[in-house]
Amino acid sequence: MNKLSRRQALGLGLAFAGGLAQAQTPAHEWKPSTAVEFVVPSGPGGAADQYARAMGMIFEKMGLLGGQAWVPSNKPSGTGAVALQVLQQKAGNPHVLTLLHTGITLSNLTGELKQTPSEFTPVALFLRETMAVTVRADSRFGSGREMVDALRADPTSVRFGYIGHHVLMSLAKPLKAAGVDIKKITLVPYRSSAEALTAMLGGHVDAVPGSTPNLVTMLSAGRVRALAVTSPERLGGSFANVPTWREQGVDASFNSVYGVMLPKGVPPEAVRYWEHAFQQLSSNPEWLALLERNGAKPFFQNQRQTNTYFAKEREDLAPLVRELGLGGN
Repeated sequence: MNKLSRRQALGLGLAFAGGLAQAQTPAHEWKPSTAVEFVVPSGPGGAADQYARAMGMIFEKMGLLGGQAWVPSNKPSGTGAVALQVLQQKAGNPHVLTLLHTGITLSNLTGELKQTPSEFTPVALFLRETMAVTVRADSRFGSGREMVDALRADPTSVRFGYIGHHVLMSLAKPLKAAGVDIKKITLVPYRSSAEALTAMLGGHVDAVPGSTPNLVTMLSAGRVRALAVTSPERLGGSFANVPTWREQGVDASFNSVYGVMLPKGVPPEAVRYWEHAFQQLSSNPEWLALLERNGAKPFFQNQRQTNTYFAKEREDLAPLVRELGLGGN
């Protein structure tokens, strides 16, 4: 009888310990259970599209998709509004993601975009993107400093083709720091970086500022030259020989950032899952090699840091938006 009681006591103790372990560890930790849609706020082939497709392949190799498909869905628009509408229509769905990026901050500041990140669920940041100012291979400008000198003498003397407010900021910030009257510079908007670069090669504009991934092909082929990069330090890859603005006497730098967000109302455990997935991506060798080729830098920030970053970014960029006459909230 006593022996049986001891066995019963042992069994009860194990059962209690097992129940305690179950209480401490969720029985069903969240992971993707259906196809994951990544809504790309631009057309195929651009920098955002390249990153979206690469991260899906890497997530699959790392076993972070739970055997589910990664489906990039291109929803191009000048402000990113179309991509954000998809998330608004799928509130609570943790299988739909889109980019959270500097362009959203700027489009909101100009009044072109009504949505703000607070209407969604920011998850993490994962890279810093650099911009470069390019000219034709036969351009009269041999450096960023030479271009600045010409613009200080006559702000209208250089025609700039560009796409996107973040690219425009990457140009305006160093020019303003160099003493150029940025309210008078000549700006020609285009629908894509490829279109702007083609216009430059045809002599319709003199220079094109752009994100480095969109410039690699023409730069490597020798069809264009990069005069300056906006990063605080030199880049690698195709941009290894391109000086920063600071190296040319202009005390300014600029980076746009890429992150990711989910719809409003997703389960907290899904947010944690994706936050961890992008943290792992940010140290993956294959991903780091892609960033190196594209002139980008890894920049992981968790959810709390991401919210802080975008609040500070908005505060920093608002005066420049107003000075350029782009509106301002």
